[in-house]
Amino acid sequence: MIVIAIIGILASASVMSYMSARDKARIAACKMTVESIKKGMELYAEENSSYPPDGTISTFDDIRTALGSNVDFSGRTSCDDVVTYTSTKYTYTLEFTIRYSGGATGGVKLILSNGALDEQPI
Repeated sequence: MIVIAIIGILASASVMSYMSARDKARIAACKMTVESIKKGMELYAEENSSYPPDGTISTFDDIRTALGSNVDFSGRTSCDDVVTYTSTKYTYTLEFTIRYSGGATGGVKLILSNGALDEQPI
């Protein structure tokens, strides 16, 4: 019985470690996606002398539509689909929320504001 209990404890610890590593990988992948969006926003601003209008982006499909050929996700995104976007002609802020998986509470909010990326726990 003691051996079975020890195996159970070790198994649960390895599952928790796996979930943590998976969440960190999702956050890193989302950061790479956000870097692509950052470049796309700058190219868009160069071509149009402003950022996309406020209220035009709320999903990744909206980002694809607004930025057109300036950003390519290669058919995949790594962040949650809903984003928060605010802008004026010369400034923008995009917020992406990544919640921890496996029933864990919390997550990370990535905020891309005028080319600067900030990460905040939620």
